[in-house]
Amino acid sequence: MKILIIYFSQTNYTKKVAQCISEGAAAEGAECRVVSIIDVEKSTVGEYDLVGIGCPVFYYQEPFNVRWFIEDLPSLTGQSWFVFCTHGSMRGFALEFMARDLARKGARVIGYHDTYAHATAPFIPGPTLTTGHPDEIGYEEARGFGREIVDRARKIAAGEPVEVPVPEPMPEKYRIRSGFMTPLVLEIYLPKLEVDLLSCTLCRTCEKRCPVGGIDIDACPPRLQDPCIWCYHCVMMCPQVAIDAKNSDWKWMRKEIPGMYAEFRPLLEKDAARGKYRFITDPDSIDYSTSQLDQRKQKKQQRRKAG
Repeated sequence: MKILIIYFSQTNYTKKVAQCISEGAAAEGAECRVVSIIDVEKSTVGEYDLVGIGCPVFYYQEPFNVRWFIEDLPSLTGQSWFVFCTHGSMRGFALEFMARDLARKGARVIGYHDTYAHATAPFIPGPTLTTGHPDEIGYEEARGFGREIVDRARKIAAGEPVEVPVPEPMPEKYRIRSGFMTPLVLEIYLPKLEVDLLSCTLCRTCEKRCPVGGIDIDACPPRLQDPCIWCYHCVMMCPQVAIDAKNSDWKWMRKEIPGMYAEFRPLLEKDAARGKYRFITDPDSIDYSTSQLDQRKQKKQQRRKAG
């Protein structure tokens, strides 16, 4: 059995989960290829017996570049696929939405898998509710999923009746929220970015790491967020911390985080009670007064003083 596993990953958590799924599948004798979404030749996906696609969860759903990738695929009639995701405290509907769009292409989705992971964003605190994840248990669960999906795919290929487990339903209010999180809405309401040209060293890390090619540092003024999926990875990756919201205006987003975490915590406690989640970080220890971007700025100042 030939399997293609496609991933979109910025902090390597989703990539590692993809590799673990591959390890599990290989243990069952499958021939696996794990590849980044930016390196996939869409015309070749039909050459595989089984294809998986995975990503982190942004704004209760799959990142827009992953959605656009699926929409741009050729017909997948009759081909078996599986979907997986990594997420912070809220799984959202990435699995369901990817499965929906694959089904529209004619694919048969035969498996779903999600993994808790540390969340990274300039406006959230560090540590977060899920800092420390994925842990080795989470990675081993991904390997187990790899073994299971090969067994299921073989039974389907042999014409045997197979029941495909589906994701547990999430509260409907989060589906409603995801419906509002469109590219147009995010473009209007989320912070606009700017480059501190005095700090920028033209290292081009932001250009290289932007998943949609939305940055051109040589433009005058530098082109940012055109296009954009609002991952803010450029803010978190810039070695000089030279990219920030205009006027450092993350205030309203930061203000929402304590309430959101209080809302998500019961969901984590429910998963912890049944062994699906482990509190590695004490949720009562989270300092909401300092964001992950604040911490990066503080480290930069410390380096300057030390230098």
